[in-house]
Amino acid sequence: MLICFSVNELLMRVASLLPKDKSMLKALIRLPLYLLLLVLPGVQTIASEVDSKPTLNIATEVITPALYDKNVGQKYPVVYLFDSSPFYLGSYFAEAKLALEQLAAQHSFPEVIIVNVKIASLYTAVNAKRDNLMAWFQSELQPEIKANYRTLNKQVAVGFSYTGGWVAAELGLHATDLTDVLSLSPVFDNTNYVVKPDEIAASLPKLRIYFGDEQRRLESQFVSVWAEKKLSEKLQVAQLSGETHQSSFIPSLRHGLLAVFSDYRAVAYTEMSESHWTTANVEQFFKQRQQLYSVRASAEEKSDLHTAFAKAYTYAGKLELASEHWLKSSSEYKGYFISQIAGEVELAGNAELAIKIRTQLKSLL
Repeated sequence: MLICFSVNELLMRVASLLPKDKSMLKALIRLPLYLLLLVLPGVQTIASEVDSKPTLNIATEVITPALYDKNVGQKYPVVYLFDSSPFYLGSYFAEAKLALEQLAAQHSFPEVIIVNVKIASLYTAVNAKRDNLMAWFQSELQPEIKANYRTLNKQVAVGFSYTGGWVAAELGLHATDLTDVLSLSPVFDNTNYVVKPDEIAASLPKLRIYFGDEQRRLESQFVSVWAEKKLSEKLQVAQLSGETHQSSFIPSLRHGLLAVFSDYRAVAYTEMSESHWTTANVEQFFKQRQQLYSVRASAEEKSDLHTAFAKAYTYAGKLELASEHWLKSSSEYKGYFISQIAGEVELAGNAELAIKIRTQLKSLL
């Protein structure tokens, strides 16, 4: 747990209680207070350069995968969930964590390290003090996580509503260590968020912005900066039809994370019939994924992917490719699948293909 607060603010408030003609005492009270802070356990302070630039009150919670301690050689992507609790009519951190767990359980999706960043006086932090928050994230939090946890280069920042505006304008345009930024239903409430093109960093993360059916305050001014810099390949803006500002949070989080980690899974099943994946391509995919995510595919996972390709290519009439994948599949239902596909194709009026399936794939029945 990391707690950050302004020492100078504390000192000046105590000192302000003293009579003005006792200015010497203001300096004298600093020494014992500093000594006291040095011995308090679990507390870190961030010194401000000037008293007029107070620091932030932040607590962080790191959630590692269930088998993190057992799989000592494995590294993990990091998802930074920046506090949006006051702006969300629900349990922000709990619902986001559940969504990530469901993605891992229901999709081909990697296990991740979750860093919950809880911020006091959040509206002030992401508006008036947004530079402070940015500096703290880059100079303190990211180095701390990298030093103390087994992390991969895949680093994702998430923010919703006003915090969504902050992650887009600050992390999306300036941070270079992040690979992706998800700005969910962002509110750009302050005209200071309109960044000039010459202020954008040369190396940027991929920024994905999601909206529900809602008013998009300052969105056009913000996005126009990207167009002027010809950085459209680094920006994706999507709308979730039928969702409100509030209800869009979890759907856009899921959609965004699936897009971020799309290289963890092969081509979608609906696109398989139009693709041309050989068994060698499948092996190359799993090899590349192991390099990217430090995770080895199980025999069952490989078999399932070969089965999916085999079924798609059988439906499409690409029987040579289908045979190649059927031979790699260890499914005990291969014969059933092939007979079922042949029957469905025949019912659809393609008797010729049905005969070819039954003939060319006869040995697999």
